[in-house]
Amino acid sequence: MRVQVLLALPLDKLFDYEAESSVVCGQLVRAPFGTRHVVGCVWHVGGEGAYRGTLRSVLALEGDIILDKTLRDFIDWSAAWTCAPKGGFLKMTLGSMGGKGFIPSPRRDTRLVLSQAYQQAYASSLSVQQKKVVSHMRASAVAYGSQSSLAKACGVSASVVSGLCRQNIITSVSSQGTHASVSSLSRGWFMSSPPLLGRLNREQRAASASLRESLCGGFRVTLLQGVTGSGKTWVYLDLVREVLRTGKQGLILLPEILLTHHWLEHCRSILGVEPLVWHSGLSSSTRRALWHRVVRGEGDVVVGARSALFLPLKRLGLIVVDEEHEPSYKQEDGVVYHARDLAIVRAKGVPCGVILSSATPSIETYVNVRHKKYHRVLLQKRFREARLPRWRLIDMREETLHKGDFLSMPLLEGIQQRMEKKEQSLLFLNRRGYAPLTVCSHCGTWLTGPHCENRLVQHRHVPKMLCHYCGYDMAIPSHCPHCGESDTWRSCGPGVDRIEEELKRRLPHARVLVLASDRMKGKRAEMEDALGRIAGMDVDVVIGTQMAAKGHHFPAMTLVGVVDADMGACHGSYDLRVGERMFQTLHQVAGRAGRGEKEGEALVQTYDVDNDIFRALISHDTERFLRQESQGRARFSLPPYGSMAALILSSPNDTHVEQVARALAQEFPHQEGISLYGPTHAPIRMIAGRHRWRLLVKSDAKRSLAPLIRDWVGRLSLPSSVRCVIDIDPLSFF
Repeated sequence: MRVQVLLALPLDKLFDYEAESSVVCGQLVRAPFGTRHVVGCVWHVGGEGAYRGTLRSVLALEGDIILDKTLRDFIDWSAAWTCAPKGGFLKMTLGSMGGKGFIPSPRRDTRLVLSQAYQQAYASSLSVQQKKVVSHMRASAVAYGSQSSLAKACGVSASVVSGLCRQNIITSVSSQGTHASVSSLSRGWFMSSPPLLGRLNREQRAASASLRESLCGGFRVTLLQGVTGSGKTWVYLDLVREVLRTGKQGLILLPEILLTHHWLEHCRSILGVEPLVWHSGLSSSTRRALWHRVVRGEGDVVVGARSALFLPLKRLGLIVVDEEHEPSYKQEDGVVYHARDLAIVRAKGVPCGVILSSATPSIETYVNVRHKKYHRVLLQKRFREARLPRWRLIDMREETLHKGDFLSMPLLEGIQQRMEKKEQSLLFLNRRGYAPLTVCSHCGTWLTGPHCENRLVQHRHVPKMLCHYCGYDMAIPSHCPHCGESDTWRSCGPGVDRIEEELKRRLPHARVLVLASDRMKGKRAEMEDALGRIAGMDVDVVIGTQMAAKGHHFPAMTLVGVVDADMGACHGSYDLRVGERMFQTLHQVAGRAGRGEKEGEALVQTYDVDNDIFRALISHDTERFLRQESQGRARFSLPPYGSMAALILSSPNDTHVEQVARALAQEFPHQEGISLYGPTHAPIRMIAGRHRWRLLVKSDAKRSLAPLIRDWVGRLSLPSSVRCVIDIDPLSFF
């Protein structure tokens, strides 16, 4: 029998094969491709097909895994909308298995799990090492098959784990009976946990009731908009509980920055179930094990970053996109897509409801609410009568700073006052390292790497110069490579390391913690340790990038200081979303202050005190900002009132890629209301050794540009050395 197979490769075509008559649409197979075997999915069965030669045979994978039609249709739609190859979306759907060429069947052995007995009785009676094991099992998605492997992972002796097993806190279950065991365990936790509505305040209960009413009819998109600290998470988790009662699954998408142990503990305590956690930090083996659990129908609640949207969930009843405005939902490497937008498409195909949660919704979501496409539920007060932070602008034009200093006296005095009151402060600067620019004072040369046009960032925590785009690093040279002079390097501008240095010099008794990705070294455990120190009051001042700005709840933090509020505006000449991002970031970071009983304050250092963004922030008038920003977009037919698509061409040879870009521009199918801008060099001309040219397509109306772009690009056969990335509805313009 002839079948058409979609391979888990970045290809957009189906391949004809021969298969046994028992193979059905959606079944995963191993297909010969050249000299290797690749995992694929049967997309069509029967028919004539385009290939007339001798067909090669495919082999169905053990376990008869089948992707349902809803998921296959979702892949088809996503590929058509984004101009990305369907095989790339299939590879994401298969998790880490897509490129392996083989998906092993689930192992027929046992694994260790926390028992229901732990949930009911043992939380307070464990030793320190036992609590370490339990915390690790609750935070980790790894399935441990033996006591020794679990003990090694936790850094404890085997006797600690065996003791927990003797107390029936840890039990083993068979992988063949895992679905039943986990399901009954989850039901036990769910039924024994207290009803959430009893813990919601009046406004939250009203919001929950409104959400329940708006989502009861199947597919519908609802924006849950609430000020920071209003308890949006509690409200949407109440809806997830309702979904669980119907026997369906809840999918919660989070920016990866929020996937912390504390958030997951919060989720467990409210829902009473153990969520399956999916993110890029998991090992391939762990992702493979989790993927098979999802295929078997396990996991009443799945929590994950954007790629969790493509898991083959079979009982999907609700999708939640938390912090829906976050740019991290846009994947810009490999398959380019926006998880928020595709989440709505997937929910429509199921059908099921979608909750978009945010304190500062994106302009796209706001306009859809205004046009009655989305419903909106508002939370206007903080939980437990906590008050919103007071805003105060510090006009840096009136401050006198010594050379090399960046912290004003009002900000330092505010930190000192909080230290005296045993309260905490946060200094926000979304700039890693010590200095963003290092210049030779003799000739004006600044340091760049050999593979990128981007300037190298100076780090002193680990002394080196680092490119934040390609990862290239080098020691700080003793002589300028251009003029040969020594001792002429000057650090321009601050990074979090430089602010730490200044703060320790000016407030030597302050206990300081830097919360930035390069300090955490990408290890989730280090992040958890840092958050634990803050919660345990071992820190007076947190200096943080965006890692510290969102999603965290520190009751003792009463002051937030924004070191450089004007930094985000530097790209305004070519970035239509710069104002939106600036407002969202400042609003979110200020929301870390005053979340407990004491009122918070946000001190903002700026040279532009008359900026309309600050006026909206000071008055806590998010609606005003969204209205003004959307009116400006509408005036020039910018998204979401118009459409855009970016094409980035790159090659190791700048002349070669320029020629291809100009040839492509000449083939552009001009139509009324659609304009082509470029080709021109991308703002960052070279990344990772590849020279970059950009073309931008703009439509005055909201329409899909994908068919036009597919036809246009398909007219020109691109040479193998030139890579073309198509970005529909781009978020960044680098």
